[in-house]
Amino acid sequence: MPQASMNPTPYASDTHAMLRMSAQRDFRWGLAATTGAYHTLHIDANGLATFISPQTGRKWWIVARPIDNFNFDAFEDIELLVDPPFDVNRPSPKKFVLEAILLEPGMTLIMRPNTIHAVYTPTSCVTHGGHFYSTSTMRDTLAGMYHTAVLHQLITNTDHPPAYAAIRRLVDLFHCGLVEGRISNDDQARSHIPDVGTVEGLVDLLSTCTITMLLGVLDFRVYGTEKMPPHANRMWELHDDTPLPLNERLENQYSRGQCTEILDWANNHFQLTISSPNGTTADLSIKEVQATLFNRHLHLLEKYKQKADAAQFLQTGNFTAARIKTQLDAIPLRSDLKSADERLEKRLIANQKISVKVYNMAAVDGRQLQYQTMPLPDGSDPVEKLKLPALPNQQAIQALSDPDLEKYHAAYYSAAATKRVRNRDDRLRELCRAIGAMPPAA
Repeated sequence: MPQASMNPTPYASDTHAMLRMSAQRDFRWGLAATTGAYHTLHIDANGLATFISPQTGRKWWIVARPIDNFNFDAFEDIELLVDPPFDVNRPSPKKFVLEAILLEPGMTLIMRPNTIHAVYTPTSCVTHGGHFYSTSTMRDTLAGMYHTAVLHQLITNTDHPPAYAAIRRLVDLFHCGLVEGRISNDDQARSHIPDVGTVEGLVDLLSTCTITMLLGVLDFRVYGTEKMPPHANRMWELHDDTPLPLNERLENQYSRGQCTEILDWANNHFQLTISSPNGTTADLSIKEVQATLFNRHLHLLEKYKQKADAAQFLQTGNFTAARIKTQLDAIPLRSDLKSADERLEKRLIANQKISVKVYNMAAVDGRQLQYQTMPLPDGSDPVEKLKLPALPNQQAIQALSDPDLEKYHAAYYSAAATKRVRNRDDRLRELCRAIGAMPPAA
């Protein structure tokens, strides 16, 4: 049965309080613009998606898309807007294609998060619109939050602090549906809860959890302003006494706890299986993957801010690389995340080496099926890292020069082991053993 509306009435005071004190003004709005009004290229703040519908007049909505055949993953690259520095009036034609959409009354444009766009008003126009988060685009939201946090005054318009409360409500919805099981399949809200049994749903969930874990880093209010008195800066540095209201810090903490319970639930109900080209598989837990991804996001955000500062982008208040690092280092269990990341990396490399060796053994001498490249102990490619010739078959192995053979042997074993094995035939035999190739004829 549908519920009654939340329209204000003369007798329900709490309804007026809820509507008046909510984030409605940040998420739903009306705009009036005169002929010739123009907004340069930007990304809407806080990783928000947008919808807009003209009521009178017209608007040109100019959208930048990646030049690489609609590969929107390119918008997640931290190099995209800093190398070279992004020009809001003249974007690089090597990176972007601009497309214009003429909006008229009766039309509604829905725009995904992290979309670079400009707006021009050819005739005086009144529009209704708003912002929202969508479960299916949380990966784009995460990337958009990074861009607008690091390049704030260059790339975005208005910061919306109530957006962080919307993220917390979204986590609460996920927790209610997944952990508590209180949202039935026929409930319309169920379609907004990630389907963790699919790759897309898992990415949506992990992206949302990453955002929630980083709310204390991405919120500008945490860092204060340049006008903060010296004693306030000192308290910030010594005691993490930030300008963020205490109730919001506690709410962030509660949402992080909900994310931990959601990930525990997903870890107990699902397992990831990664398949290699030759059919071998490796099983990974969702918590391992989340720990690895989150740790890499920490490094990515820190690196992004350093690149932006090096490119001399305008800073916002106290949002400096040093203060970002302080907030990142304060994240609980960061060292544990790093250890989990390293453990997972070692497991993946070990599984990859087994996979390559089994494949190469089946390829016999590499004439019919070429050998795959065996990764080095650190997971890198010896052809790329050491500038060594590829070894697609036994003939290529036999043709190795003595210096290249020595480098290969030292890379797969050690320099000390290579010094002990000086005979060329012995080195070739051990190289074949290392990569799973057929041993040379005696």
